[in-house]
Amino acid sequence: MRVRRVVLAAAVVGVGYAVVRLAAWYAPEGVRQAARDFVTTVRHVSAEREAQLRLALGLAIETDEGGELGDGLTPDEAAALLDDPTGRAL
Repeated sequence: MRVRRVVLAAAVVGVGYAVVRLAAWYAPEGVRQAARDFVTTVRHVSAEREAQLRLALGLAIETDEGGELGDGLTPDEAAALLDDPTGRAL
């Protein structure tokens, strides 16, 4: 039983080391910068998707100038958005 735990601990350490080395090789500018870039991308895409959903639901979207964009989608546009939510039909 103790041998299994030691082997498991060694495997976890080895995999962790391999992941860090692979990340450093894949993203030479550093793992932290790669993580920041990933988070920035996710935030941007999430905000874009939220804007699409708000527009589809007919909710007002406030602009930086304090105005509002659009009155929502037409029924055909809403149906197309429901059929292909990503907007990237294959």
